Amino acid sequence: MATGLYIVIVLLYVIRELYALIVHKHLNVPKFLVIAGTLLWWYFGIVYYSGDMAFTLLNVVKWKIKQDEFKWKGEYVRCIKTTGPAKAGPLKVTA
Repeated sequence: MATGLYIVIVLLYVIRELYALIVHKHLNVPKFLVIAGTLLWWYFGIVYYSGDMAFTLLNVVKWKIKQDEFKWKGEYVRCIKTTGPAKAGPLKVTA
């Protein structure tokens, strides 16, 4: 029952996004990627691997990557604001 409801909700979302893409020529890519990623994590974590732990670990990895990206971009923007764009240089990833 819950899986069927989830599939209906996902299909309604996809139809709405396709309508917006066709009629308004607009697609909210970040939102679409977050929802598509969550759908994939849910499928592989709960359906394919049959476990909440797999879903939790996949979600932790997904959100950790996103958090690190924001942190790196935030440090870069802070560097540009304090030293200027010429001295900031390219964005470097450090461990």
